[in-house]
Amino acid sequence: MAFDLQLSGRAVLITGGSRGLGRALALACAQQGMRVAICARTRESLDEVAAAVRKGGAVCVPIVADLSESAGCRRAVETATEAFGTLDVLINNASTRVAGAPASIMDMDDAHLTARFMGKTMAAIHCAQAAVPVMRAAGEGRILCIGGTASRTALGPGDTTAKNSALPQGLGNAALSNFCKYLSDEVAPDRITVNIVHPHTMYTARMVERALSIGEDEASVIERMTARIPLGRLITADDVVGIVLFLASPLASAITGQSIAVDGGALRGVVY
Repeated sequence: MAFDLQLSGRAVLITGGSRGLGRALALACAQQGMRVAICARTRESLDEVAAAVRKGGAVCVPIVADLSESAGCRRAVETATEAFGTLDVLINNASTRVAGAPASIMDMDDAHLTARFMGKTMAAIHCAQAAVPVMRAAGEGRILCIGGTASRTALGPGDTTAKNSALPQGLGNAALSNFCKYLSDEVAPDRITVNIVHPHTMYTARMVERALSIGEDEASVIERMTARIPLGRLITADDVVGIVLFLASPLASAITGQSIAVDGGALRGVVY
């Protein structure tokens, strides 16, 4: 018997919804009976995901938007709200790649250090600023952010597929966690919950692409990274989808301001 998350009919906007985890979230939300809006920069990839969502009978609104500017974030939220008449759930999943960062912090310039903060953290902040008034008017809402385990620990060689330092990812995700906690306090009286989920390095097409770009084959990178995870396997998008859907549901109405890792036991710190 399927467990009812009570999400049917609710309206969700998923940023970065055209591939990877965003695509998996869109399909999972549709399976729960939600009305789904997805946004990204590329029309072709958005249309492919929208077609897959609609194939299951769900409503899907693809929105081409550049979230690097606050105006693009506002337009994405406004378009989804106009399409559905409200917005119950915002999933901030969009992120930019940190391209060309060196292995040493000493060699990093401002562009490297702020890449993830500007392309991910600020996009999430701007989208949340646009969504909160809509949720306040509705009397409740859910805001979920997708962070990453670099916010909690210094990822070293072997923890990721890249050879460059993970400091830019750590800076961006740590700032995003801080924002979520502050926002959760502010909007709790409005019955809006705010939580952040931190996936560890996930098995995705992009992960494989990065491995190949540094001369490592897929099998060897999977073996190397799996050795560092107590569960003995890599994290997948499906591992993350379940906790996000639960936090988006009415069943999680008393959970807010939380930072939850999906890491297979990889992180060694004790988080209270």
